[in-house]
Amino acid sequence: MPANREQPNNGSEPTEEELLTPTFVPARYPEKRGTEPLRIAMMPIFALGTCVWIVAFLLTVVYRDSLEADGRGWWAVCAAIGIALGILGTTTMFFRDRRVRQAREAERHSSSDSASLNTVSD
Repeated sequence: MPANREQPNNGSEPTEEELLTPTFVPARYPEKRGTEPLRIAMMPIFALGTCVWIVAFLLTVVYRDSLEADGRGWWAVCAAIGIALGILGTTTMFFRDRRVRQAREAERHSSSDSASLNTVSD
């Protein structure tokens, strides 16, 4: 049996040998309460990014000849792919935001229902 299992480390930092031992489990530290994640609607962010790709695509169409002459004709294709991915992302975020909003409303309803039940039972 390895020596690190026979002699506890008495709360000091784990040794390199302990860290490399596959069965080493670090001590649980008290959980710190962090800040809540920022809950914002993601769909407008994706829509804005898609609009930027649309502007980039329009610019590549306007300056197509000079871009082709410089060997940068592929920029229009890149912008078109950005638009397609942006539409896909915007659609996905629309449904995500709706699902988050519904979950928040359901949570609010359940907490208000339980609060009203508590006041009735008192």
